[in-house]
Amino acid sequence: MPDTPTNPFPAVSPMPNAWSGDTGGNFASPYPPPGAVSPTPGGFYPVNSPYPGSPPPGEAPSEQKTSTPVMIGLIAGVLVVVLATLGFLIWYITGNNKSEAQSTASPETTTQTSTIVERAQPQRPAPRVSTRAAWSPPAGVAACSGMGGDVLVNGVTSCEFAANVTSDYYSSGGSSVLYDVYSPVTGQYYDMSCSGVGSDSSGDSWALCTGGKNAQVYIRR
Repeated sequence: MPDTPTNPFPAVSPMPNAWSGDTGGNFASPYPPPGAVSPTPGGFYPVNSPYPGSPPPGEAPSEQKTSTPVMIGLIAGVLVVVLATLGFLIWYITGNNKSEAQSTASPETTTQTSTIVERAQPQRPAPRVSTRAAWSPPAGVAACSGMGGDVLVNGVTSCEFAANVTSDYYSSGGSSVLYDVYSPVTGQYYDMSCSGVGSDSSGDSWALCTGGKNAQVYIRR
């Protein structure tokens, strides 16, 4: 047998170098030469390289920028609703408490007071004091008997006629004129005129009736 060992495997021809451009020979290096760019397999992109639909490096996603104001608005809206609800509850409770307090309070009694203003009495002048002397029957006049001193006559007048004059005077209510007074002594009728003559010392008022033939009759009124 020959001394040279027999190679059990067939000889393999060297593969061409893809990097060096040679079609044969051994591979110079498993890596590409410096400066060469290795193609990205399967559609992958290098790290930090923009890919379709992605934002540029260093720029925050637009969703984060728009979501912050929306969250702030939502929080503010919730706070407004909560504050409005609390205010309504406070107003409702306070109103109920006031109405209950008014309903349970005792009714007020209104007392009307009237003020009486006393007016000063006007100063009236002092009454005049009459210096005139009290009336007194003239001389020659006498009282008729049986008449209580209320009828006086002069000397030419009968007491019967004076009684009729006095009766007509009282019945007429103190008239100033008496018509057709009958005289039992003469049997004739006479008209008499009457007027006041004053008051005596006792304060009694007197009237004098005259007529006929100088007849004078004094009557206490």
